[in-house]
Amino acid sequence: MVVGEARTATEKTGISGDGTLFTIIFTVIDNVGEESEITISDSFLSNTASDIEANFNSVSIEMMADASQVGDAQIEEGTERYSLNLTWTAPSGGASLYRILRMNQEGDFEELGTATGTTYTDNSDIIPDVAYTYQIITVLGGSESTPTTVEGSDSRGVKGDNNRSDRIDGRDLDSLAKHFGETYSDSAYEALIDTTYDGNIDGSDLIDIGINWAATYGG
Repeated sequence: MVVGEARTATEKTGISGDGTLFTIIFTVIDNVGEESEITISDSFLSNTASDIEANFNSVSIEMMADASQVGDAQIEEGTERYSLNLTWTAPSGGASLYRILRMNQEGDFEELGTATGTTYTDNSDIIPDVAYTYQIITVLGGSESTPTTVEGSDSRGVKGDNNRSDRIDGRDLDSLAKHFGETYSDSAYEALIDTTYDGNIDGSDLIDIGINWAATYGG
């Protein structure tokens, strides 16, 4: 590393107890634009009257590799009803953590959470027989991989049972009536009532109730 024609923004006077006048921080930018600060704390001035000579301790700078995609991503029904379990294998380069995202009712991916291991269980308002799409993103230091996508559904339950009583009846119809016309952007929107998972509580969700009227789970 060669440092030439270097100057401080302001005149430096006085030194610390260990003889250090100032600390130089090098910011190294990798090929995906992430930054990593490297501090060399043992530099000092040898001459304050003429040219400044700075001596640096021996420092090794190691750039982290880019994050790689996970392998063998799979999804299956979770141990508990209304849950989905995601599994994958760690990339050979390792990972600091994994970000888990799910496509919402408007077709955008929203982050559900993170995992430090290679499994994640989603039990957030899972509706039976709805195909959910997930992205798993490896995070390694300041680098993120391209997403790995996986899709799955939970078959356990009765579609239209928006109060999860295991029976389609008037209580489900009453819940739909109270929220009829709401959309995903509305604060009062109830995800479990939107059984078609399209961001609108409307006649399509009423059809789910009508088709399965009086049906019971396991009955």
